[in-house]
Amino acid sequence: QIFLSGQFSGPFNSLVQLFLNNTSKELKESLKSMKVSGNQTTHFSTNFPLGGEEFSLLSERSFLSLKSKISDASLLGYNRLSFTDIFASIDFDTKTGLNKSNLSARLNSIPLRFDLYTAKKDKNSFPLTYVTSQIRLSDTDLTKIYPFFSGRLKGQAKFSINLKLPGFIRGYELIDPQLTLESSLKNLEISLPSPFDKGLSKPSSLKLISKYVSKEDRLEVNLNYKNFLRGKFLYGDKSSEGFVILGEGSYPLELVQNKFFVSGSLKKLDLSQYISFSSEYTLPLDKELFFIKNLKVKEMQLGSMVLKETVVDMERADESFKFSLISEGLKGIVRFPDSK
Repeated sequence: QIFLSGQFSGPFNSLVQLFLNNTSKELKESLKSMKVSGNQTTHFSTNFPLGGEEFSLLSERSFLSLKSKISDASLLGYNRLSFTDIFASIDFDTKTGLNKSNLSARLNSIPLRFDLYTAKKDKNSFPLTYVTSQIRLSDTDLTKIYPFFSGRLKGQAKFSINLKLPGFIRGYELIDPQLTLESSLKNLEISLPSPFDKGLSKPSSLKLISKYVSKEDRLEVNLNYKNFLRGKFLYGDKSSEGFVILGEGSYPLELVQNKFFVSGSLKKLDLSQYISFSSEYTLPLDKELFFIKNLKVKEMQLGSMVLKETVVDMERADESFKFSLISEGLKGIVRFPDSK
């Protein structure tokens, strides 16, 4: 065994690389373009076997302890997110994980504070690292993260942020990171076409889970809004696909490559309202990948007409939205050309 201890000061990137070197190759590759700056001071002690086996800080015979102070650091260029003004106090070892650690930062200029700890959530699980925060976000804050909602939000709401990471404890496997965002959305007004709108004081629900899937080298996003909209999206360099289920409806058995489709059922739908909205605002999904399949609408408004029990399909064709409508009294196709 080799035993070492001491102190070193230098760039924050040295700790970032230590983290990346002990995670999956796929995650490391996806973060290689991230720009890192800032400073750190670390007290450390470590021991590891000499010769005869591949060096790993997470092997049963190795041990690492770190007590770090991070100041004026930043992480830029990951998925359009900017973490700046990072200050942290980290107490970590590969036997117990993180203890009494904290971090403050600005996410796209929004101030955040996080608690960091390692724990087992139940008896049969293995220890994981959690980065958690409870914060109130205003309409201005939210549009800094999601510009799509600019002009469509009013007020502020309390959000719970929970990032789940590997425990980095020796002898345990590494997991893919997962970020969960939850809120009741109380005191936040959302101005979207019905039924996706929401009043200021009325509580509702939002749950967004983002997970990096290292085996497929892509991001998986699961969304639940008002227990009415349920969706799953997969984003990768080679292909992206997903679905949204509205109201009642079951998850599809398989996805269509490079397509995002909507299905399910609605009580009411004003089709022209949605077309007007999509022409006025840049949608978060590429409209060329977007289509509707077997959406059942109890009452549909189409101009001055009201259609009952309508089945809607939609696809992109010749720079337009091509809708196929089948109802009790009408069967036909409606086109809405893209606005120039």
